[in-house]
Amino acid sequence: MTKTYVQRYKALKKIIDMLMNYTGRWKFSGYVRMLKREIETLKEMDSELYKEFEDFTNKIIREDDYAKESLNEIKAFAEEKLKPLYEPFEKESYSYLLIDGLEFKIKAMNYSSEAIYFGIFSFKTKQHAKTLISLINDGKKCQVRNEFYEYVDEIRIEDKKKYKLQLAKANGLNNDGYHGRLFLDKKNIIRIFKNEEPKYFDIFDEEDRIIDRFYNYINNSYDAALFTLPIKETKTYETMLKNINVSEEELLIIIKKWKKYFYDELQRRNVRYCRKNVGNEDYLPKTYIIRGSMINDAMIRKIRTEGLKSGEIVLPVEPVEIDENMSFLDVITKFVIKDIEDEEYHYNIGDELEGIINSSINMDDGKVSYLFDKQKIIGQGIKNALIDKEDVIFLNGGTGVGKTFTSIKTSLQYLESINKIKKGFRIAIYAQGHLIPKWKRQIEQAIQPIGITPIFRDINYLKDVDELPLKPQGAEFLFLSKDKAKRSYSIKYIPNNKYPTLLPIDKFAKEYKKYEDKELIEKK
Repeated sequence: MTKTYVQRYKALKKIIDMLMNYTGRWKFSGYVRMLKREIETLKEMDSELYKEFEDFTNKIIREDDYAKESLNEIKAFAEEKLKPLYEPFEKESYSYLLIDGLEFKIKAMNYSSEAIYFGIFSFKTKQHAKTLISLINDGKKCQVRNEFYEYVDEIRIEDKKKYKLQLAKANGLNNDGYHGRLFLDKKNIIRIFKNEEPKYFDIFDEEDRIIDRFYNYINNSYDAALFTLPIKETKTYETMLKNINVSEEELLIIIKKWKKYFYDELQRRNVRYCRKNVGNEDYLPKTYIIRGSMINDAMIRKIRTEGLKSGEIVLPVEPVEIDENMSFLDVITKFVIKDIEDEEYHYNIGDELEGIINSSINMDDGKVSYLFDKQKIIGQGIKNALIDKEDVIFLNGGTGVGKTFTSIKTSLQYLESINKIKKGFRIAIYAQGHLIPKWKRQIEQAIQPIGITPIFRDINYLKDVDELPLKPQGAEFLFLSKDKAKRSYSIKYIPNNKYPTLLPIDKFAKEYKKYEDKELIEKK
């Protein structure tokens, strides 16, 4: 880029920024005179647009020199007429992050004086990327420069060892190197990407996506008993519908009010929106920081109680009267146990026990064994619960009670019920590393009598996930060793787009989705 080329776009950016920031506090004619040199540059870039701009400003000045009634019109002109002229430069330009005399190219980044929350970078080499994540995690002071290489701000990193960097290799004629997403990995940071879909089916527009994420964060992070919707078409969801006094449509309205109420209260108390950014904002998520040290379970419960008392939020159930002389046991007996007794069980004594659960087990000593009757009943009940779409199921028991054999038989019985045995299936097993040989041995003992040959796959790295065939090749058992799955590396692979749910989604990731040589770099 020549200096003349850069200076032209610098002048255009100044015009756009000044028009977008005009508030009507000063005369518009004086404001325009401040832009005289920049306006002359606009004439060199596009003579027709220069004439249109001159006519537009004269019109505004004639009508009202303070232009208070024309603020939207002025901003619209900058947005619709001038910004498109600036876009080619913005698309190919970079901002810069300077650390210890080293320079890193930024496509877009949002930050504060003490943290980089999310940034998109370009690197010449992988070592260049490793250097950035190392310096950031060491808490080095950073200097931010804009696309014209002008000083913008300074960042003093406070959260050391909390940053991660995801890399995608860029292959092309003029596009060699790596592109990366740097982000601060903390629970109290909420990012809303423009193309991100909400978790629940009742949220659609951008504001509601933000509200939904806030509510989910509070519900998952604090023990506050907030009102939430179970997954639709599950047994839990059906039970809820039976016990409320409103329609399904009214229920959605009620939950939406809960989310909006807590969002508003958090905004008023302890939420900070990250407004500082450099580069192309279209690549950036909206970033919110919840000051977790100022929020605790008691505060969330207090907000909930105040909302219920004021009527801003409601519970869709009939109120009950509790006599002050009632004991805790009386309350449980009268208002809780009766509902439990009304629930349907997933297995009743005398119900049929299905074939795989009843099938034999080939033991090490050559003898044939079977599940005990109690284990069969538990297995059949779990299988029935899965068919009934129960969303979370735990098989709990002490050492030596037969959890391994029971879970294997139960899983296979469920897979047969949904016609997956012949088509092929995958079962993931997450266990202590020293127990995996035992799991493999007992799986073989449990499934050989029903004529199935297991395929064992050890998943020790994300690249192992990437190398999995797209469809199961038979009865596949995936083993994730706890001691390996939990450890941290300086370099990790990111699976390619066969498994999109494992790859964070945003505009940047989609732009580079054709590159399958992807890695995750992190330092702890």
